[in-house]
Amino acid sequence: MSDNDLLCVEDLRFAYDGERTPVVDGVSLRLGRGEVLAILGPNGAGKTTLLYILLGILKAQSGQIWLDGRELSACPRNEISRVVGLVPQSEHVAFEYSVEEYVLMGRAPHLGMLELPTQDDDRLAVEALDQLGLMALRHRSMLELSGGERQMVVLARALAQQARLLLMDEPLAHLDLSNKGRILAVIRRLSEAGVAVVFTTHEPDMVQGVAHRLLLMREGQVVASGRTEAVLTSEALSQTYGVPIRVIDVEGVSLVRLEAML
Repeated sequence: MSDNDLLCVEDLRFAYDGERTPVVDGVSLRLGRGEVLAILGPNGAGKTTLLYILLGILKAQSGQIWLDGRELSACPRNEISRVVGLVPQSEHVAFEYSVEEYVLMGRAPHLGMLELPTQDDDRLAVEALDQLGLMALRHRSMLELSGGERQMVVLARALAQQARLLLMDEPLAHLDLSNKGRILAVIRRLSEAGVAVVFTTHEPDMVQGVAHRLLLMREGQVVASGRTEAVLTSEALSQTYGVPIRVIDVEGVSLVRLEAML
């Protein structure tokens, strides 16, 4: 791996207990500081499983992962939590935390045992809420939020964590266009600040102008990987999704269209 690589993955293979067919099969990738990688693929492609392997929650049966020059398996759990943040596709909230209290939990990896949040921790939580336009919700209960609002608050918690690598599982799902635009703008700002981002999505049109790299997955395997403009093609997307897809160039912007199937 090069000195600029924050994340390096080689030949990962993973199967759930009792399953013979790998969910992740021979996946390799590299990600530099400040780079954004989008992972596209149909349901069951292994995208979410790959994120949890990168986070260290699931352990691959074979392959290697290096995080900032160190093997992930050699990094203590609390150290990984300070470097890598996760925005899950959905998260169950069992207690009636306020939005601000929930976002403040993003600071937990930086606190010692029984240590209380400081004023700086409070400030970072409020800044994360402000960045996502959520200040009006700060005193609301998490249990009162809509699905889209809750998704935005989960992202705010990850921003408060100040991770150097952010993993986002379908962050655009269930959001209206304004909030999708807000999240894409946040991803761009994180990249400009040197944070590496990996996000999964079902929306090929959303990766342009945001993702430097694109990884296409089908049945746990990599169909294509590389610079977004080189991978976002009719042939590669059709092979990934198993249906005819056409990519049209309109004034330098690639529009993705599903061809009619007779």
